[in-house]
Amino acid sequence: GGFKHHIEIEHKPLSYIYYLHYLKTTDKTDFTGVDTAVFTKLENHNSIDDDRASWLPVGRALSLRQHEQEQKKEKILQQQEVTNQVSLMLTQHKHEVKEQLAAAVQTILLQVEKMNDSILPIRGRKSIS
Repeated sequence: GGFKHHIEIEHKPLSYIYYLHYLKTTDKTDFTGVDTAVFTKLENHNSIDDDRASWLPVGRALSLRQHEQEQKKEKILQQQEVTNQVSLMLTQHKHEVKEQLAAAVQTILLQVEKMNDSILPIRGRKSIS
C-alpha cells in the first residue's frame, strides 16, 4: 500500500523507460507536441538550467490531485449543509419572532383599549364648579 503502490502502480516506472525508448527511435516528424517538448528538454542537457527531468510528475501525482479535489468537494458539501441548517433555523426563528410580536401588539392594543375605556368616563363627567 501507500508509497510503494503509488510508485509501482500509479507511476509504472517501465512506462517511462518505454517512453524514452520511443523518443529515441521515433522520427521527430511523428512527435506530438508533448513528445517534442520532452525530447527538447532531454536534448538540452548542457544548458545552465538543467531541467531535463521537469517533465516527470514529481510532486504532481494525479491521485493526489484527485484526493485534494474530493476533499474540497466534501468540505463544500459540509459548508452547504451547515448553511442550509442555519437558514432553516433562521426561518423558524423569524416565524417565532413574528408570532411573539403579533401577540405583544395584541396585548398592547388591549391595554390601550382598557385605558381608553377607563379615561372616557372621566372625560364625560361634568365638573362641579
